[in-house]
Amino acid sequence: MGFIFLSIVFNLHLQVSDSSFEKEFYRVFSFGNIAEVEKSIRSLESAGALHFSEAYKGAMLMKKSLLLKTPESKLKAFKAGYKLLEKEISKSSGNAELRFLRLAIQEHAPEFLKYNKDIKEDKTIIKKNFKALDAVVRDYIIKYCSVSSILKTTDFQ
Repeated sequence: MGFIFLSIVFNLHLQVSDSSFEKEFYRVFSFGNIAEVEKSIRSLESAGALHFSEAYKGAMLMKKSLLLKTPESKLKAFKAGYKLLEKEISKSSGNAELRFLRLAIQEHAPEFLKYNKDIKEDKTIIKKNFKALDAVVRDYIIKYCSVSSILKTTDFQ
């Protein structure tokens, strides 16, 4: 159904730092099954000190919504993830990495979710702060441009 967008968004391999925890998180986020996703969520719940752990948990819940069976459980997981990601963005509104994560989700979210109101603002912040991002994140954004109708590689030249 409409949750196919997550597979498009996260089939590119993303890693934000050299930490093994984050590498594993993004491997699961990109390619994980339901058991791996749930394990990652539990790890994030116990890793409260991890920078942006609530945002990553929110994104992982959105990934989980892709893997669930019933429309009700899919929507419940998506909404829970939405709340966490939005809360983190409200605390760090200028963070281009979080804005990129939200833009990618919004771009591919089904229309009925009405999760698309911040795309233009997110794009502006991503473009403005692109060069200050970690090289791995910048590389992922460039790779994402190949599947995006909003972000283009020319935005970053």
